[in-house]
Amino acid sequence: MKQRKLLRAGAVLTALTGFGYLAAAVFVMFTNLVRWTTLGIRIELQKWDVGWWYGTALVIAAFSLQALTVPSKTVDPSAENAGRRWTFFGSALGAAAGLLFSIHYYYLMPNPVFHLTAVITGGLAGAAIHLGFFALTGLIYRSRPGWAPYGRLSFYLAVWSVLITGPLRFWEARGTEPIWSQSALAAAVGALFAFALFLTSRRRHRAAPTLAAVAVIGLSFYLIGAGRETDTEGGKDRPRRVILFTLDTTRADYLSCYGYPRPTSPNLDRLAASGVRFSRAYCNIGITDPSHASILTGVYPRTHGLIGNFRSITGPVNSLAVEFFERGYTTAAIISREHVQPHVLGVPGFVFDSGPASWIGSTSAREAYRRAANFFARHPEEDVFLWVHLFDPHQPYLIHPEVWPVEPKFPEIHGGPDYPDLDEFFTPEQIEYVRELYVGEIAYTDAWLGRFFSLFDSLPGGPEENLIIITADHGEILGEYLDRPNGFGFGHGPVYGPGMHVPLIFSRPGTLPAGLVVDDLAESVDLAPTIVELALGKPFPAQGRSLAPAIAGRGTDNRVVMEGIVDALHPDPVSAVIDDGWKLLTNVRGPQELYHFDQDPGDERDLLVDQPAEAVRLFGLWEQWKSETPHTQPEVKNYTDKEKRNLRALGYVVK
Repeated sequence: MKQRKLLRAGAVLTALTGFGYLAAAVFVMFTNLVRWTTLGIRIELQKWDVGWWYGTALVIAAFSLQALTVPSKTVDPSAENAGRRWTFFGSALGAAAGLLFSIHYYYLMPNPVFHLTAVITGGLAGAAIHLGFFALTGLIYRSRPGWAPYGRLSFYLAVWSVLITGPLRFWEARGTEPIWSQSALAAAVGALFAFALFLTSRRRHRAAPTLAAVAVIGLSFYLIGAGRETDTEGGKDRPRRVILFTLDTTRADYLSCYGYPRPTSPNLDRLAASGVRFSRAYCNIGITDPSHASILTGVYPRTHGLIGNFRSITGPVNSLAVEFFERGYTTAAIISREHVQPHVLGVPGFVFDSGPASWIGSTSAREAYRRAANFFARHPEEDVFLWVHLFDPHQPYLIHPEVWPVEPKFPEIHGGPDYPDLDEFFTPEQIEYVRELYVGEIAYTDAWLGRFFSLFDSLPGGPEENLIIITADHGEILGEYLDRPNGFGFGHGPVYGPGMHVPLIFSRPGTLPAGLVVDDLAESVDLAPTIVELALGKPFPAQGRSLAPAIAGRGTDNRVVMEGIVDALHPDPVSAVIDDGWKLLTNVRGPQELYHFDQDPGDERDLLVDQPAEAVRLFGLWEQWKSETPHTQPEVKNYTDKEKRNLRALGYVVK
């Protein structure tokens, strides 16, 4: 009897310790609060899954200890109701999951009838799965019925642990949903485990472990929440925020602040009026993933090794996120395209990474805003470096009548997969229609940017504590070059002006000059060193250079390098170098092209025959740049036919 009491006491202590680990892991998982102080001890925890598995192991050990107090041949008199309880629990859990799914994916399930369907389907599926699990584990413990409740719970917890620390850890809503719902769920599940742990106890003892488990979980959340650090440097009373927006596929000349004749971007116009606008900013490569890698690391694609979509960085790099995390900032990314997430690109330093699931592909600016609002509701008093990627200007295009009405003259045309083959052509009317669709997406994105800016202004410290940066990964070619040798009509990739000219705006009221327009050349690799100098006052090791001197009125090196893509899908790369008012397109297998950059930013008149000396000079600079810039072997990627079709649907040139 004494030994049984000791085993039971050990089981209780072990279980409560395990629940504490699980509670801490759940908190860190859903909030991404990785720094806090508990009982005067500073703690930093990024790998919440390790704590989860500690908790799992301890709870399973508690089940095992409790099982030793029961003879294996003992038949639980309440076992006949156990299957009913498991079925009820599974039904409730499945219905709750269905409801949360329908609420979170509101853009997939806009009709309330779908919500009810999701709840009913989830409840039925949960009941069936749990009843099947109960029956299967009953067969396993058929010869030892006394141990069945504990073995069943051990298996159940182990299965959920594998799922939670495996595929479910990449759930895109993690960190952007209200924490209390997850906290309540964790407490309820913990209470259930504690209750089930004492299934063979007398009824009058069953409430005690339940209350103890709830108390431990509540205490864990209190210690973590109350002790979290919001002032890592001491003496600072206002949070600082650095917010980088990358607008996918946004060419500068379609924004009204860059000269577009219609008001496509009133909110960006106001931001530019409050800060600094670079009139001649260019991306280093016209493809989404490698361009973002250069923006975040300050390194050319030639060096970081990411030269195509759906790949990762192969070279050693630093990143903006690492710099800010090491200075105590909470680093976060809210991404609207699955393959642009930092963990996919291989960009280090982001503690919080929210992007769409692979089966969704992409989300809208509305969803990105919702996640950002939820994120700042959790982190209002913290220093934050946030990267927001908005995908809406990318093809295929949607019509947004509430922002920019477009008459659907050609409803079969949406951009992307319905573009004609190279041996076919759109009519002038169809080309103008595609351009109008693109303008509508620009206006829609700008409308949501206005909501973002209002949100940021309402945060503690006000707009003076917000350094906001706007840029794009690349522009978009909209039928301007159908007569060129490569026959390129729509999309991005080639290094012509409309596909490479991007917006670049810095705004921080009270710190940066308002309404300043800088005509110095800027390129994507310049962003990281510029942001670090403006926000942290320190240099950032990069291949780009800080634009802070240009903002202060001191000139910078007016040279830009644009890289072509060299891989199996792009065997004829065309790169470019801009220097001293001239732009040379270098084609390793075809004719070169020369343009007077200052007078012809759209690359319309080839002057190679008229100015051969300039072409020779620029080609020498190009060769010099290649010899001085380290080259990293890119990841070898053989795309499947399905991946090629997906790339074409997104507007990429795939041969």
